[in-house]
Amino acid sequence: MRIEELLFSDQPFMIFDEGFHPFGKIIFRNPIKTIEVYHLDTLLTSLNEINVYIKQGYYVAGFISYEAGYFFSDMNWKKIDTVLPLLYFAVFQNPEKFPEIETGPSQNYGFYISSIPNRKTYFENLDIIRTKLYQGEIYQINYTDKIFFDFDGDILSFYKTLSERQPVPYGSWIRTYDWDILSFSPELFFEKKEKTLITKPMKGTYPRGKSPKEDKKTPRLLSIPTRKKQKI
Repeated sequence: MRIEELLFSDQPFMIFDEGFHPFGKIIFRNPIKTIEVYHLDTLLTSLNEINVYIKQGYYVAGFISYEAGYFFSDMNWKKIDTVLPLLYFAVFQNPEKFPEIETGPSQNYGFYISSIPNRKTYFENLDIIRTKLYQGEIYQINYTDKIFFDFDGDILSFYKTLSERQPVPYGSWIRTYDWDILSFSPELFFEKKEKTLITKPMKGTYPRGKSPKEDKKTPRLLSIPTRKKQKI
């Protein structure tokens, strides 16, 4: 099986990088079922359905969007405008080892930016950030925004180029009948192994001590006002 053949067949598949599986880079294909959620009032039912498949020994792979988090908050979540599903998972029998991509280094693709942050709004937000930093309300902030663009060309070449230029352990490619998602992250949100949770963020956490005695000092260090504000 070659990835090029899958692309020509337009069949759904999911590729996950080395950090997700002990076998290395893997691919899921031929799903026996897909589960999609576009309305939050059906989210819990779908999560329970996913759990049933997992207990039956199937592999279940996909994503939950940030907007799905409104379900677990007290905010008004009755209506959320979204193009992609709030939840998308597919059920598979087994993963396969990912085959080598046989395409060359061709970059047969292009971008056409259709929407970028407004210049006036951008500088207004910078003024707000500077004020909060100056007043000590925050000590650090990550300022991000969305950029919309149209993509045209060979998505396989695009994926190959991004994989080479942004090598990460937790990259993925999710292809459905309607859309593709390419994700390249150095972070592990969390991994559950029996009763243990493992997380590997880039920043924002306090390191473990070399002994239980050092671990006990952490709550006292985190209670220092500057540390409490640092990650707000």
